[in-house]
Amino acid sequence: MYFEHVIQVNDLNNPMATTLSRQVLWRGLVRRAERPQDFLPDLAHGDIIARGEDWFDRVVRLGTLHVRDRVTLQAEHSLRHDTAAGDGYPASTLTISIEEPEPLSLFVRFVYQSTLPEHTPPGSEVDYVAYLKSAYQQMDTEAIATLRQLAEAGELD
Repeated sequence: MYFEHVIQVNDLNNPMATTLSRQVLWRGLVRRAERPQDFLPDLAHGDIIARGEDWFDRVVRLGTLHVRDRVTLQAEHSLRHDTAAGDGYPASTLTISIEEPEPLSLFVRFVYQSTLPEHTPPGSEVDYVAYLKSAYQQMDTEAIATLRQLAEAGELD
């Protein structure tokens, strides 16, 4: 399965909206990776189990599900989550990239890739792939909203 979407962070045409800097946006994205419980308080808790100069390994607990991944950082540009396969889910990759087509015009691109089939098999009662893509997009939209709230509260300075 491949799924990609983009979220606008700064709307330069809206003078009422707070404009985030690339550095603040970056700190928020890293915080989401390091502390998923700040973004999904009822669903997730993350523990960093190893760390290097531009990476860390973590375990994210989602209820009884424990997901292990490595997050690789390219400072102020991108984060790549490489998730190992586990009981009931395939290996996958999520790449989160900051795009800035003009100064302070910030967007975040999310690219999900896994070995799940691109389409739900015919005859299935639930379109699992469509549901998963919708859930990813909603989760990422909510994460950017939470990141904005943290920034406005001064927690990402």
